Amino acid sequence: MKKFISLILMIASTITVQAQWKVGRCTKTMDYYNLSVNKDSYYIYSENGDGTATIYVLDYDLSANEWMDALSPVQNNFEFADYYFGEVTDPKDDYVNVRKGPGTNYPVVQKVDVGDYLCFQKTNGSWLKVYEFERNSAESLSGSFLFLGYIHKDRIKTPESVPMEIEKKVLPLLMIEWECPDNNHPHAVDLGIGTIWACCNVDAKSPVEIGGYYAWGETEPKDYYGMGNHLAKDVRTDIAGTSLDVAHVKWGDKWRMPSETQIQELKDKCEYHWAVVDGVYGGIFTGPNGNSIFFPAAGRRNGKDLEYVGKAGYYSGSTYYVYYLSFDSNYCNPLYMGEHLGYPVRPVLK
Repeated sequence: MKKFISLILMIASTITVQAQWKVGRCTKTMDYYNLSVNKDSYYIYSENGDGTATIYVLDYDLSANEWMDALSPVQNNFEFADYYFGEVTDPKDDYVNVRKGPGTNYPVVQKVDVGDYLCFQKTNGSWLKVYEFERNSAESLSGSFLFLGYIHKDRIKTPESVPMEIEKKVLPLLMIEWECPDNNHPHAVDLGIGTIWACCNVDAKSPVEIGGYYAWGETEPKDYYGMGNHLAKDVRTDIAGTSLDVAHVKWGDKWRMPSETQIQELKDKCEYHWAVVDGVYGGIFTGPNGNSIFFPAAGRRNGKDLEYVGKAGYYSGSTYYVYYLSFDSNYCNPLYMGEHLGYPVRPVLK
């Protein structure tokens, strides 16, 4: 069965309501917990009636597998659209006809299987304009709507469900003292997981300092972080240990940026806590042997802006697509993000 739009769905099976699911478009890149939605991306949302909207994305996992709960549409930079989302349904047949015009006198242009999802626009009569959403690329949520034709309004229904919101657990805030053996940073810390991590970031003089912000594949900080001036935008390899690896370039031969595997290993094998060390918010990872490392919540550089400082940490890895260690007071979950933005780097030993 052809699926025009497939969705990330998590349904609460015992409660149902009639929802008007709409198609929205991001007017600015948005970050919700472990999911980032890019500018000009399309997604489905439903207004909750209290100034909030529940959102989920079209046809692309982004390793989230969860719904997102947003604040008001205006505050969260997504625009209302005159497209709606619905499921094709007909109790008689396994398909419905898409016609060239609004009425049975118009010829059939194609057939759509019952159970498929379409975007549609309301009209004044009994017929709906229906569209297929086509992504710009396999790696993008953004795309365009392709007009297919007309379907009788009784043949499309909006989903009837209450979405499960993303879990908003708040981690306990640890207030701790933090000391390295001496002031001769960086120290190589064995967490008992196989990979040896540094105690501090590139350009930092202690574990609580942020250090420099670097676009992936670049070895110098800069004033503006965007696609137009990203020097490594055509690189599609693992840069660990190369001239594009800032940890290797600045700290010497034995140090490198962590790979996707090593970042995931840190998350999977260590205990994570949100903490304050010497007044600096960040995340602590404690290995099975009891040793720990602290990552300041340094945020990121986006264009000229410095975002999420003290609220979230993003640390870039060496692997393309670029995999980042990502954490805040609610979660720790590595994810893929834009390589042109500026992030701190925490080295590992070879």
